Amino acid sequence: PVMRVVAIANSQSRSRIFGAIESGMHVRTAMQVFRECDRDGCGFLTWSNGQIRDFVMTVFIQLSLVPPAEMQTYAAHTLFDMNRSMC
Repeated sequence: PVMRVVAIANSQSRSRIFGAIESGMHVRTAMQVFRECDRDGCGFLTWSNGQIRDFVMTVFIQLSLVPPAEMQTYAAHTLFDMNRSMC
């Protein structure tokens, strides 16, 4: 439900994105963006300095998708950040 609006906004890109997933292009794109966002080279991104937000936004844009709003990205992030470390 957190990303439902984003999924709907990107629904017309579905078959194109399936192709990107099948070819592995989405992973290569995400890894390239991760390296760019991990400016200090520590191997992980944090919310508090904007790295996670920038990563998500940039990956969506590079894949020609409508990116989620910051609030949606934050809501999805908190689903995985169980101890609320904001990393």
